[in-house]
Amino acid sequence: MRGTLFVLVASLGALVGATVMYSVTRPASSAYPLPPVVDDDRDGHRIANDAASPALHSSTADRADLYRAAAAADARQLAALIRTAAQRPPSTERTFTLNVLLTRYAELDPKAAVAAAAGLDAELRAPLYAAWAAVDPASALTALAGIDDRAAARTIAAALIPALGGDDHALREVAAAVPFGVESSVWADALAARAGSAPAAAFREAIALTDLAARSQALEGIAERWALLDAPAAIAAADEISDPSVRQPFLAYVARVWARSDSDASLAYLKSLGPNARPDVLMPMGLQVAQMRPREILELVNSLGTPAAMSLRMTAVQALANQDPALALREADALAAGPQRDNVLAMIARSYGARDPDAALEWARTSGESSRINGVLQGIAQRDPARAFDLAVALESPQQRALAVQAVVLGAGLPTASNATAIADRVLALADADLRSNTLRSMLGMWSGMAPDAAAEWLIAHQISDVPGSYQQVAQQLARNNPARATDYTTRVPPAARSEWIQGVAAGFAQTDAQAATEWLAQYRGDPVYSRAVGSVAAGLALTDAPAAARLLATATDPTAASQGAYVVAMQWAQKDPHAAATWAADYDAGANQHVLPNVVGTWAQADAPAARAWTLRMPSGAARDAALGNLFSSTFTIDNVDTALLNAFSSPQVHDQAVVNASMRLRGGDRAAAARFLDKYVTDDQLREQAKRNLEIVQPNVNVIYDFNNGVRQFRLP
Repeated sequence: MRGTLFVLVASLGALVGATVMYSVTRPASSAYPLPPVVDDDRDGHRIANDAASPALHSSTADRADLYRAAAAADARQLAALIRTAAQRPPSTERTFTLNVLLTRYAELDPKAAVAAAAGLDAELRAPLYAAWAAVDPASALTALAGIDDRAAARTIAAALIPALGGDDHALREVAAAVPFGVESSVWADALAARAGSAPAAAFREAIALTDLAARSQALEGIAERWALLDAPAAIAAADEISDPSVRQPFLAYVARVWARSDSDASLAYLKSLGPNARPDVLMPMGLQVAQMRPREILELVNSLGTPAAMSLRMTAVQALANQDPALALREADALAAGPQRDNVLAMIARSYGARDPDAALEWARTSGESSRINGVLQGIAQRDPARAFDLAVALESPQQRALAVQAVVLGAGLPTASNATAIADRVLALADADLRSNTLRSMLGMWSGMAPDAAAEWLIAHQISDVPGSYQQVAQQLARNNPARATDYTTRVPPAARSEWIQGVAAGFAQTDAQAATEWLAQYRGDPVYSRAVGSVAAGLALTDAPAAARLLATATDPTAASQGAYVVAMQWAQKDPHAAATWAADYDAGANQHVLPNVVGTWAQADAPAARAWTLRMPSGAARDAALGNLFSSTFTIDNVDTALLNAFSSPQVHDQAVVNASMRLRGGDRAAAARFLDKYVTDDQLREQAKRNLEIVQPNVNVIYDFNNGVRQFRLP
């Protein structure tokens, strides 16, 4: 028995070793033993009892029992035990037990072991594929190709490479077998694993890869391993990477790992660089070390005195603020005046307020700077929100008081229900009505996002009536998390807030269960709130069933009130069936006096411009077709390819000219000379043409522009 156990444990050790080789590039799974449950057949019952105990596998002896049970089982019994163990809840014991049983099963029949492990974590299955590949490589590779889960395929592929010899031939075989899209990760994982023993060779193989994704992933893994083995060599090797966009991330990876694993050595290296240190080495290394050793980095900055080193001062001062705010303040005084220095001082103020409230308050008041006062109060609020709020309210300047109150309320974070309630009660008692309303609105928005039940209870209990939008905001957050509770509250809100609450519930409810929200809202048919709320529900329903959402919108007695939902319905529908969406939008616009159709046509044109064009040109002449033509033209036109048939289809010269001007403005600061020539050629109104050309000079890049005949040019910054 001892000999059998020795063989079993040795085999297990060999496969665990293989597991280590393939899993170095990802977090390892825990090792968990779990007691097999009694199987129906008699042999399974006996073996399960051999392996079980009240505190199963909590000692070496318990684990030895499991090994003996696995060694004594045949293939049929192992399959039964694996099924039983797999049914247990996830735990350390379950994973360990499955590892032992599957390993033993793979010794007897690796193909069957793979089948038995179907549905289990890839980390458990990977060693089985490796065992299978050792005896039947072709079948194991064929099975790998049939795995749909890309993450699982990546994990299993990493196990197969060493099982097939670990050389380039094995790597190419496995990379060719994995599902499409996994090849890059396979190469990256393999090279990163090689870096554990031969980092320089793995590095040179990685930078020679033509697959950009594989190269990037491989270099990240290599950097992390090489930094632990010989970080200076890794940094020196970075010079072999010619592309700065690849070299800089590699240096940053090395710096992060080295600084975290050996801050003494990484700091000594930085000091050795001297005043001629290259910024591309100094910065990534210094930024990492500054997080942990800010004082030493500040000393280094002072000794180097280079412009690149100066930028490290900011990071070091920020890190120092959490350790010694008073010293950080003195260091911050040496920073150049400007927005960055102001931001650092504000951050230091928060740390100072949290660590030494009285001294921080004296410093901030002496400075007279609102940003510093607010920062200190936010720091105090982290430990004593009530005191911070009272200090903010006591400020003499109304403007400073308003800023400080908002800073405290938003900066306190409302970590507990009692804190939130205490602060809300204080805000409610403010004498300044505007400050009270604005602060409550901000606070309830944050509070309802963190604890919607508590926020709703407080709001309704105090019957707040002068904070517009507050009931809708809280109701929407509550309905996202607890629709039943949100609908129950409808009868408790003040009558004046009922409509707002129902709209909020509808919007939040529709985000979690649009069909249930539709059924709930039906009880308000005939009530004016129905039309205002149905748009939100339709918008949620459109994500899964746009035609049903359109039918729901038709039940609104006030289409204008539901118009916002119509835009969402139309755009969702246009992505799946633009023809049907356009037909619906045209009818909707005619009945609701809205302009949904142009958006649908613009979306349609992006996917199938000829079809969108043909459909739009078949529309009857008039304002609706003009609006659709305008979006179609703007979506498809280029200066080198102007669709004159579209331009000639507009119903009037004025609308024609407006479409040309709007299209030219969408160049967003591109070739303005070409845009001017375009205007000269196609705009017929002399005055409009010259005004549009002047607007080309004032419009900023990265904006959308619409020309309005009544109000002139209007600019909308792109997100």
